[in-house]
Amino acid sequence: MRFLAGLTLTLALATVSPAQLLSDAGSLAHFQSGGGWRTTFYLFNTGQTTSLVQLNFYDDKGQDLPIPIRLTQVGIAISYGSVSQFKYTLNPGSVLQVESDSSDPTGTTGWAKLQAGSNVTGYLIFRYAGLDGTAVQEAVVTPETRSGKSYLISFDNTGSHFTSAAVANLTNQPVDIAMTARDALTGLPLGPPIVLPLPALGHRADLLKVLVANTANSSGTIEFTTPSPGQIAVLGLRFTTLGSAFALTSTPPILKQ
Repeated sequence: MRFLAGLTLTLALATVSPAQLLSDAGSLAHFQSGGGWRTTFYLFNTGQTTSLVQLNFYDDKGQDLPIPIRLTQVGIAISYGSVSQFKYTLNPGSVLQVESDSSDPTGTTGWAKLQAGSNVTGYLIFRYAGLDGTAVQEAVVTPETRSGKSYLISFDNTGSHFTSAAVANLTNQPVDIAMTARDALTGLPLGPPIVLPLPALGHRADLLKVLVANTANSSGTIEFTTPSPGQIAVLGLRFTTLGSAFALTSTPPILKQ
């Protein structure tokens, strides 16, 4: 299941020295453009000087992924077409909104890497409105900036609830990710770890019960572990069905080690 469709990204433009160096500023483990979804990424420059920002988008196989991008902020109605990389400069004290909303009814999915100069921070708003634009739901997620070896998310696949998860490989090498589910009350494993192989810069997103079958009809935690720190970004979404509709919220990953 692809649970993030439509990407809205918020950035601010300015002029910056070409000599400014970029550093990692966070990763978004999943996005989906289209299929009734949109994601809004708000970037802020909290410093006193302009700061360069670059976004790269990758598909499940780790290849560059062009997605439609437009700026929708008042006074900056600009469409950039479909691109796999964006560079912007943020004015001091500024924030700018960038939106991706593909016309593809199934949606385009992948993950995004953010690089920037100094004093850049932000968050994402995932928005689902359905194909008819009426079933509006939103959730907020901050980009992953930590460099952990192991992350936990909670899950609930009981009753009217279900959880989706996404994982992105942040490195240029293939990585095997061990996924261990544990019961909410006892903390005992719900079966042996499941290994998820991801190619270099690869990505996987699906219902958690598809990724780890033993999480069906249960609740607890799922741990994502890699051989070395800083190799992955993880994201979860919790859904609650309400008849033919649903509500959603983000499930932030907890850094274990």
